Amino acid sequence: MSTPKTLLLILAIGLLLPQICFAANASISGMVVDSQTEKPLPGANVFVEGTGLGAATDSDGKYEIHGIPPGSFHLIVNYIGFKKVRISFTVTINQKLQKDVRLDFIPLEGESIVVTAQAEGQFEAINKQLAARSIVNVVSSARIQEIPDANAAESVARLPGVSLSRSGGEGTHVIIRGLSPKFNTIQINDVKMASTESGDRGVNLSMISPYMLEGIEVMKALTADQDADAMGGTVGFRIKRAKPGFKQDVIFQGGHNQLRNSYQDYKLVGGISNRFFSNRLGVLAQIDIERRNRSSQSIGAGYSTPAITAGEVNKIEITSFNQDDIIRSKQRYGGTVVIDYDLPHGNIGLTNFFSHALTNGTQYSDNYDLYHRIRHLGGSDGDNKLTSLTSVLEHEQSWGPFKINTNLSYTFSENHSPENVLWDAEEVQAFTADLDLSAQPSELYSYTMNNIDNMFLRAVNSSVYYNKEYAAALKSDFQLQFTLAKKVSGTLLFGGKYRFQDRNYDYSFFTAPQDGFRYPHSAAYKRDVWRLLMGGPSEYDTHTAFPFQFFLGDYTVDNFMQGNYQFGITADKNLMWEVARISTLNGNGEEHVYVSTIDDYSGSERYAAGYIMADFKYGSLIQFIPGVRYEKVWTEYNGVSGDSRGGWGSTVYPHEPANSKRNNEFWLPQIHLRAKPFQWFDVRLAYTHSLNRPDYRWLVPTQDISTKSVRMNNLNIKPALSQNYDVYASVYENHIGLFTVGGFYKKIQDFMYQNSTTVITDPAALNLPAFTQGFFTSFPVNNQEMVDLWGIELDWQTNFWYLPGVLRGLVLNTNYTHIFSESTYPRTETKTEWIEDEWGFPAQKVSYVYSTYRDRLIDQPDDIVNVALGYDVAGFSVRLSLLYKNDIFKQTAFLPEMRVTTDDYW
Repeated sequence: MSTPKTLLLILAIGLLLPQICFAANASISGMVVDSQTEKPLPGANVFVEGTGLGAATDSDGKYEIHGIPPGSFHLIVNYIGFKKVRISFTVTINQKLQKDVRLDFIPLEGESIVVTAQAEGQFEAINKQLAARSIVNVVSSARIQEIPDANAAESVARLPGVSLSRSGGEGTHVIIRGLSPKFNTIQINDVKMASTESGDRGVNLSMISPYMLEGIEVMKALTADQDADAMGGTVGFRIKRAKPGFKQDVIFQGGHNQLRNSYQDYKLVGGISNRFFSNRLGVLAQIDIERRNRSSQSIGAGYSTPAITAGEVNKIEITSFNQDDIIRSKQRYGGTVVIDYDLPHGNIGLTNFFSHALTNGTQYSDNYDLYHRIRHLGGSDGDNKLTSLTSVLEHEQSWGPFKINTNLSYTFSENHSPENVLWDAEEVQAFTADLDLSAQPSELYSYTMNNIDNMFLRAVNSSVYYNKEYAAALKSDFQLQFTLAKKVSGTLLFGGKYRFQDRNYDYSFFTAPQDGFRYPHSAAYKRDVWRLLMGGPSEYDTHTAFPFQFFLGDYTVDNFMQGNYQFGITADKNLMWEVARISTLNGNGEEHVYVSTIDDYSGSERYAAGYIMADFKYGSLIQFIPGVRYEKVWTEYNGVSGDSRGGWGSTVYPHEPANSKRNNEFWLPQIHLRAKPFQWFDVRLAYTHSLNRPDYRWLVPTQDISTKSVRMNNLNIKPALSQNYDVYASVYENHIGLFTVGGFYKKIQDFMYQNSTTVITDPAALNLPAFTQGFFTSFPVNNQEMVDLWGIELDWQTNFWYLPGVLRGLVLNTNYTHIFSESTYPRTETKTEWIEDEWGFPAQKVSYVYSTYRDRLIDQPDDIVNVALGYDVAGFSVRLSLLYKNDIFKQTAFLPEMRVTTDDYW
């Protein structure tokens, strides 16, 4: 069936199902607020006793319940942390009743207790989590305000099952349940953000200020109305809206960077808001200005083994060692403007989010090529600009039991590096004859020659790149509340979405003018560089290499890695820019055609989806949510197909445009069940399907044939499909707070990865020329075996209002996650044998043995612990917070000794 017909069928079914006979048509609505502060209480559970009718209050504390039969009833309002309220009411046919409810905080007998700021945020998170249809973890607005997190990613990381990838000392990307950032979806007001990455679908969250947010939700079990490409989960950010009354606030933070001994870090947030025309029109504006020193130091090493013995401990030799000192400064500018207008039984609003981050980074490198006995003293300098924009026009309208929500959105991201300079100096024969390849990295410096007379500047290059993505989407959701019997009621939901997305990536690399082989430069270029250094005509031979001593700067790397390692000399970065202007900038250089072409791509994706689901309730005992979602994606990408067998020349690279088109579609059942045998206990079960679509770079028809290898992508790669099983048991009560034990299991089919180097045995099967038989290649493939991922999550949120005296100000949030995964990875081994040739002479016979091994997923920690202990008393608030995750798996290898993990993180 064609996609348009399929979507029409889904919508037709949704329109026909509302013909279910309604038992009655009375309704009740109102607001639930804190009796002391008059603040709305979002997530309060409001239901009609003895029926299946109920609702949760929205972010403004409002609720609506339809389909109430004529008669007398009791309205029950529950909100953890407050006294339960039971209100009598009577309705007649077609009556619309208004009941506002004021809740009192649970005090001790005869005492009056004010809810503290930290406890208020905790109550909000608990009640929103309990009111959610699916399995959700929540960070409330109040909690966001009270914790000085560096960015939104750090706020998300306080939830169970969430860890971060980090850069320069701050979280940048979210890892959910051990699945890398590209496996998760990031949304603002239910709109997917544009990817900020050049190759995959990840989003950098370091540019989002937590102070812009009304709340954060991490949805771990999808319902049919949510995009399915969220194999790990969906992070949902909700932008603030104006509240009644004029409000203004300013937040200022200062900081110290110990690595650079800098006191120049700051963050300034300012906002104003108000509502006009009897609170119908709301306007909110907020700005965020920030400067952070995100400098860092790092080391890395490469290893090999001279003799591979599978399953045994092998002798490991170090082949390379890298040291990097990075001076990194980040400036961020962001803002939100939100305008909304309350309609009779509805709201229309425009939300605009903008963020721009400018990063200036200078990197000094001291790299040992131990295999060739060469030392590289290089570096780079330049700026990076990261911009993100999301605009959402939303309209929500109710007509009795029927509700429609439509949003039109536009998202944009740009990752741009306008100009970078890169340099490299070499010291040949850089190590002593007694170099020990079994030495520890910290011992290698003792084998260096450090001969300044043998160090030469070999290359100064420059580069420019940009990556852009923009998308426009239209989404409509329809809801209808219905009643089948006194205790059986529910909501029918159906809708659809269409999204168009466009991407472009371009990289340009410039070198100095060439006139020979291996680090060659033209005589004119050499003469100009010498004139720069000497201030006039030079007596040096223009064919002589540049001694590095002429380019040294004043910057020294002291106390590198806390004094455990020694760092080499550094170049004057300003002088490197001057050399670059002579050699590669201002039109003087040559664009390296191969490097500047091979990774460029452009493309577009069209996405269409439709769904239908129902939310059935049997009293307060059972909630059953079956649904099905249909998704189809069309992709078209443009790349290049080339032949570099003539060498990777800087001016010539034979290539031609290449184009690929494809589409895929999925039907995805999503089923949730909630059982609540007691008012203080419930169990949630979920069986869902989710997707992971291929990285953008894997869909590009890139192909290059060199002398011994072929670089290519797999244009037939399939999206990965995960079957997800979740179970969550929760105990909640005013003294206990919320205690949850959860477990999850994911069975992932067609998991995608970059395979190891293989030998081409059948070129025709890969659409390659016959002469490529025996060449090496590596391209993305689908795992032929299932990937298993499971884990447990423990979460306890409580405060001790019932303790005597000053102890009642304590607030505790703590969670623990354990994750286990097992994936199959490929391995190609080379087997060499000596045989006799046809003349009886010894000859080598090379064969290849293909095998696999199993290990955990990349980016997956085994254990994550969060503990936050807060205390409020008499207007004073303090919090002690601890985060721990064990090592992260970063790089796979056949031998356990060769696999790469990070250190534990505290």
